[in-house]
Amino acid sequence: MKRIIFRTNAARPLIWGRVVLGTLLVFVSAAASQASELIYYPLNPSFGGSPLNGSVLLGSAQAQNKHTDPNTGAARAGMEPKTPL
Repeated sequence: MKRIIFRTNAARPLIWGRVVLGTLLVFVSAAASQASELIYYPLNPSFGGSPLNGSVLLGSAQAQNKHTDPNTGAARAGMEPKTPL
């Protein structure tokens, strides 16, 4: 029994179309994904940032502060005694 093989070129345009489409997608996505340079804007006023950020940064630092002064008692609650000066 002899096999009959039919060779057609019907699939070639479909393959080349996919190759061309894939190549175009690579170039289009590469052009759309170009990054720009990063620019540093300082936030802290001590390092050149806006002076208006000072109170916000101080409030954030005080809210995160978990350290307590060992010299202050709970009864005094951080109040210093008045001096005659």
